[in-house]
Amino acid sequence: MDKEYYKFALKTTQNYFLRRPAGVERDKLKDIKRLMSQKLDKAIIITGPRRAGKSTLLKQIVNIIKEPFIYISFEDDFFINIKSNQFMLLEQAALELIPNLKVFLLDEIQYAPEWDRFVNRLLKSGYKVFITGSTSLLITEQISTVLTGRYRPILLLPFSFYEYVKFKIPKFNYNEIYDIKYRARIMKLFGEYLFFGSFPEVLKTKDLDLPREYLNDIIYRDVQQTNKVNDIQLCKELALFLLKNTGKEFTFGSIKKALEFRSTHTVINNISALESVYLINYINVFTHSTKTIKTAKKIYAIDVSYPNIYNAPDDKDKGHLLETIVFNELLRRGKKIFFSKHKYECDFLDVDISNKKIKQAIQVSYSIFDSKTKKREINGLLEAMKFFKLKEGLLLTYDQEDEIEVEDKKDKRESKNKSEKDKKNKKREMRKIIVKPVWKWLLEKI
Repeated sequence: MDKEYYKFALKTTQNYFLRRPAGVERDKLKDIKRLMSQKLDKAIIITGPRRAGKSTLLKQIVNIIKEPFIYISFEDDFFINIKSNQFMLLEQAALELIPNLKVFLLDEIQYAPEWDRFVNRLLKSGYKVFITGSTSLLITEQISTVLTGRYRPILLLPFSFYEYVKFKIPKFNYNEIYDIKYRARIMKLFGEYLFFGSFPEVLKTKDLDLPREYLNDIIYRDVQQTNKVNDIQLCKELALFLLKNTGKEFTFGSIKKALEFRSTHTVINNISALESVYLINYINVFTHSTKTIKTAKKIYAIDVSYPNIYNAPDDKDKGHLLETIVFNELLRRGKKIFFSKHKYECDFLDVDISNKKIKQAIQVSYSIFDSKTKKREINGLLEAMKFFKLKEGLLLTYDQEDEIEVEDKKDKRESKNKSEKDKKNKKREMRKIIVKPVWKWLLEKI
């Protein structure tokens, strides 16, 4: 392929990119603006699941920069078979098309061989470089030492609920949610978000055939490219099993037995591949031990549209869907999440990794109108609050709101060691549980 071929290819894809609408402004644009204001000579690498809006975010970036740019999609047929020794030719073609070129937008770069060396050369030449990819391996296994310290990662997930509301109600005002009609409108949007998920195109079209297409692309293109999976059909069977069971506990051993994998090692490799392409995530029980292979874990789909295309959710499944939405929002907010399991269970612990301190305990339940459900959920949250010395916990529901104060019941052995005088003088310690609708929590800008 010669320079003229690449000039034609670049002009064609550039025109396509220029016609792309900028869409609703993504929250991550604020993080990118902050990085750009620091005038770092580093590439910004945006990773996230397919169809999350990474290319649209690139369009929003160029609208801010307002500098001459070139857009290259390595997923496009024009560039899909490019060799590493052709990058120089590609750069020359771009410069002839746009003489004052300042910015390179490199979309789905995981398809390009030795892309990190190409990016390093661009950075040394003084270009601004923005990269997208649909695999976390971009910033773990694929990146070499040539880019060490020369990039900043950004994780982009599909629409948050806040972004969806902004898309449907451009002048959204949080203070108006107390108006009955306005609240009803928000609740309707949340019902759509719970069923159709967070992928922008799915929310726009209400077409649940799209997640099926996304899933096939992820399995047969992205997963295969990780080179971690030998049996792609068995991997797809595993993916479907995990997506259908979002919000539920598992162990690597239980999956090996359920799906008849040959070894636990194979299960781990397959789950690692699915996680690296942003199809699923899992969290561990919080423990100070580093040995977590045999411990219980909880699985979460990257989007609730995936389980919804295979399950007809009842109230119990809706609880797992709510839990999945909460998990993905915590992921968006950059939280390090575990769960607690002793006598009872608490769904999420927000952990400060630097000192292993628990910052917040969160429980999720679709409804707590049933007295048994309410008791179970509160017991799980209280157990975690007491164990990790938290005075306040958060209980998220579909649409219930309350504040519950519970007296801190001391351990019986502790009580025996205290005199009657101490007991009388001791002020009763209370723990507070904030009960809040999930949709309301999602709209709070933290």
